[in-house]
This record gives sequence, structure tokens and C-alpha cells, in this order.
Amino acid sequence: LNKEISSKLTVSGAKHPEIKNIIPILSGKGGVGKSTITSNLAASLVCQGFKVGVLDADIHGPSQTLMLGSTEYCKKDNEKITPMKCNDIDVVSIGSMLQSGTAIAWRGPMASKALLQLYNQTNWSNLDFLLIDCPPGTSDVLLTISKQIPIVGAVLVTTPDVAAVMDAERSGDLLQKLSVPILGVVENMSHQVCKACGHVENTFGIGGGDFLAEKFNSTCWLKIPLNYKICSAAETGTPLAINDMFLQKLGVKFTFSLLHLPKYNKLARMNVEVKKDSR
Repeated sequence: LNKEISSKLTVSGAKHPEIKNIIPILSGKGGVGKSTITSNLAASLVCQGFKVGVLDADIHGPSQTLMLGSTEYCKKDNEKITPMKCNDIDVVSIGSMLQSGTAIAWRGPMASKALLQLYNQTNWSNLDFLLIDCPPGTSDVLLTISKQIPIVGAVLVTTPDVAAVMDAERSGDLLQKLSVPILGVVENMSHQVCKACGHVENTFGIGGGDFLAEKFNSTCWLKIPLNYKICSAAETGTPLAINDMFLQKLGVKFTFSLLHLPKYNKLARMNVEVKKDSR
């Protein structure tokens, strides 16, 4: 799949001259694998030939430097930040500007200001997609993203259990109130397959992703099982989607959903063209 996608006019923020489409990844709840999904979605889009960046908006708990394999600090020159290049992905994170283990004790307005500085002061390199790894909750940072950054749609991540779905539902409700289209839902830690006998165990319940997709008139893209390979790949900085066909479906589902957004909506006027399709 190789498609060129262009976003022309937005009303929530000034369009960035170097970024065509900006997509936040959120869940509402911490610990559901939102950062893992972000890194693997980015890798799967790179595999399709797109130019992709990741902005780590989780100011208090940045993890993309680990998951995308950065061992260096972001370079800053004349108030401009040069993003790290990790697995062909432009990455900017507050975590690359701090010593390991250093806590950030900032209130919401300070965290929002830091996020906007990372977004506005980075020399992004003509990206097709910028994925924003959002923090948990529906806090100041998320409101800042939705009001001051021209996003075209969002991806909702959950696990099947009621607690995670309940928080993701709140995030989805906020997106609807902000007129942000939900492109798709990803159900992480969906089930566990016994390596010895193949028995499928629904460790955290069943149906959470389907419930959210139906509620918000979207689609549950993937149900990703508990898999040590995903965790191991994240901890070694090489997203599994680089070599895993199942996880590469994330990128295919993503581009399909984006291409089929209504041409005009409250958030943005989209002009989507399929200039080349190699399927």
C-alpha cells in the first residue's frame, strides 16, 4: 500500500508547513499500551513508504526514547530542536533532554507550554504524518493539542477490561465534543495464547474495543494479544511492526480510515487524493 495523503485546511490551529497530517494517540488510562501502539503504528507507516514523526506529549512520563531506540539527546541550536532519527522516524521527547530517572514536577500549564515548544521549535522534515503520544486522562495537555495543533483525527487505545474502557470512553466523549474524528480503535492485550496447547485465554475480559468502536461509530482495527515479543522489541528500541506483518496492519487500517474520512467535517476540510496505489 502506497498512498499520498494531503491535508489542506484546518480550523483548530495554523497548519504546520512541514507536516501534512497530525494524529494524536490516546487512551484516557495509563498502562494500556498507548505508547507501544504509537511506536508500532509509526514503524508500520514507515514500512509503507511514508515520512513519519513522533511527538512524545507525555511530559511527565516520556517513553518514546526507549521504545524507538534513541541513545542520544535532542540537539538544540538557536532555539530550534533537531529531532532524533530512530528507525527512520523523527522523534522529539522531553525524555531526550533529561538525565535518566529525572522527575518533572510541572503543573498542567507548564506541561502544555513545554509541549507547544517541542511542536513549534522542532525542525520537522516534511512529514506525511506526525503521531502524538498523549498522556493519560483528559487534561490540559490534551486540550492544548486539540485547540492549538491542527489535528485531523485521533486513534483510541484500550484493553478489554471495564476500567480501561470506561476511561477510554471519556476520552472518546471529549473528542466528540471537540469535533475530532475517531479514526479507529485498537484493543491491546486482547487475549493470551498458550504456547504449549494454543488455548486462548481472555485475561482482561472481552469486547472492550468493539464496544468503543460501536459507540463512536468507528472501527476496531486490531485486537493485539499479550505477546512478550512486543514488549521485548519496545524495550530494545526496535518496534516489532518493522518485521511483523500482523502489526503492519495498523498502518494499513490507519491509512484506509483516513482516506475515507468525510471530505468536509467540523474539525478540518480534508482533500484526500490517492495518487498511487501499488496493491
